[in-house]
Amino acid sequence: VFSSDHGEYLGDHYLTGKGHIYDSGMRVPLIVRDPSSAADTTRGKTLDGFAESIDIAPTILELMGLEVPDRVQGTSLAGRIRGSSEVGKIEIHYEKDFRHIPGMDRDECLLWVVRDDSHKYVQFANPSVPPLLFDLVEDPVESNNIAGRPESTPILLDYCQRLLQCRMKNEDQRMEHWASQFK
Repeated sequence: VFSSDHGEYLGDHYLTGKGHIYDSGMRVPLIVRDPSSAADTTRGKTLDGFAESIDIAPTILELMGLEVPDRVQGTSLAGRIRGSSEVGKIEIHYEKDFRHIPGMDRDECLLWVVRDDSHKYVQFANPSVPPLLFDLVEDPVESNNIAGRPESTPILLDYCQRLLQCRMKNEDQRMEHWASQFK
């Protein structure tokens, strides 16, 4: 498995360094070679769909033939790597904690992102910071925030709902799972 934790802006959006809102900072390589593939039929194959760093652990476990514990989040890519016709993720989710900024309420120094092929939505925990919405079909370089446009309201609400559902589904439920054995 070859990957990295984030990209660099290198001048994109007039930014340098590490960032986590725009694709140039979010998109990273993910190269996986299945050592059990004798014919190596997957060499050089590019998979459609999205993958997230959180998918690496369940992928490795499944490729090793081990059970993926319920506390491990993410979706294994093993089937797709081995040639299955299953469809990959249709969207990705991301969260960023930037609590290192002095003078800000630490609980408001968070952002969440949901991205698919057509749009990217960014929600900030700080209520004074408005959300961002990019139409990636019309604006693939993410230069025009359309969140404030009245015609974007249905799209904005849809992505906000998707983000909320993802957060609800992926809250850490380990304690609840543990306690349910005693009911």
